[in-house]
Amino acid sequence: MASATKLGRLGLLVGGGPAPGTNAVIAAAVIEAVKLGCTPIGFHDGFHFLTQRYTDEQHEMTIDEVSRAHLTGGVMLGASRTDVAADPALLRNAREALRQLAIDGIVAVGGDDLVRSVAAVEQRSGGRIKVALVPKSIDNDLAIPGHVPTLGFETARHIGVQLVKNLMEDARTSGRWYLGVTMGRPTGHLTLGIGKAVSATCTVIPEEFGAGYVSLADVADIVEGSIIKRRAMGKAH
Repeated sequence: MASATKLGRLGLLVGGGPAPGTNAVIAAAVIEAVKLGCTPIGFHDGFHFLTQRYTDEQHEMTIDEVSRAHLTGGVMLGASRTDVAADPALLRNAREALRQLAIDGIVAVGGDDLVRSVAAVEQRSGGRIKVALVPKSIDNDLAIPGHVPTLGFETARHIGVQLVKNLMEDARTSGRWYLGVTMGRPTGHLTLGIGKAVSATCTVIPEEFGAGYVSLADVADIVEGSIIKRRAMGKAH
């Protein structure tokens, strides 16, 4: 952190969707920046306005502003899924806006889209803009060491367990069958984490199917097989 004292203006932005703990990260970055003599600049809605060369959608952040931010939900700065690495024009605009605002470094909180974006910004600036990334994804689908969960994953898993526990109790009481679907796209970390913790009857994750196409009929067959097995065991839920 000693090198951070050389940074005059430090930008903070968030990409992707909301995840528990994001405001705590913003608060920690602001407090540390102020302690080190930097000026923390919070960008509204991630890269969205920067890619349009808007330089007024930002504000200087203070310790007073973030002192209780860890107690609130959502993302206090807003977020977007704008991927500047996907379009050279967006990248040029973002770099120019950052240059006009005299940003020396960026603390970015986000997932795979933001990883590409901030890496492109650092490269295009010739290393003048330093970048630090805080991996955020409730899917836990970023390429980081396996024993390190991404920001938001553990909380999302815990809340998911509570929801499925409630569904299981409803199923037992009413004699119904419930199918729960989680986020994750091609990654089943969140689904598997919830299913294991709650001892779900059946947990289906995309990794079980390999790299091929997974049809709705494939998933339905697995669910139907699970129901048949439960009924054969005398369990009607």
